[in-house]
Amino acid sequence: MEQLEPEIFLCLGSNEGDRSGRILHACHLIEEYAGPIRLRSSLYETEPWKMEPAAPFLNQVIQVNCTLPPRELLVVLQEIERQMGRIRVEGTGIRDHDSTMGEPLSGIRDPGSRPEIPRLTSYVSRPIDIDILFYGKAIIHTPELIIPHLLIAVRRFVLVPMAEIAAKFVHPELEKPIGKLLEECRDSGSVRIWA
Repeated sequence: MEQLEPEIFLCLGSNEGDRSGRILHACHLIEEYAGPIRLRSSLYETEPWKMEPAAPFLNQVIQVNCTLPPRELLVVLQEIERQMGRIRVEGTGIRDHDSTMGEPLSGIRDPGSRPEIPRLTSYVSRPIDIDILFYGKAIIHTPELIIPHLLIAVRRFVLVPMAEIAAKFVHPELEKPIGKLLEECRDSGSVRIWA
């Protein structure tokens, strides 16, 4: 039977506090506000990518069954990040703080309810990070949203967990399966299953 919903893949990461707990909590919120998780990779401990010395990340790639259009999904994911303590500050990268992880999400489905999130200028530690990797075969290039994510092919911390659950998924712009992109990736950063 043909799959009607697009194959939507997200990458989650955390390198502060209870990293695995934060990723698990983010998954619960994604299921509540975006849709059920269809597939999950293992958790991988990964070397921080192009950052000043920082704690290792835990990363996971998930496939979500979601009916929200891409822009609304982005707003939901950014609100989940905000509720979990991630604050984006224009021109200075990201400033994070602890917050109540059980705080309810209000107004999350209304993309017009919050101001636009500015682009970041640096990579820093964060309690949670949720990126849209793919939204089916969609190719979107707008000021606030780029799909597929621009850096997939150069990040082992994305390709390794993605290959675990969807090695044959074909990148719609590069026209290569994830497994092939992983073979060709020159990133030498450490990515290992976390125990």
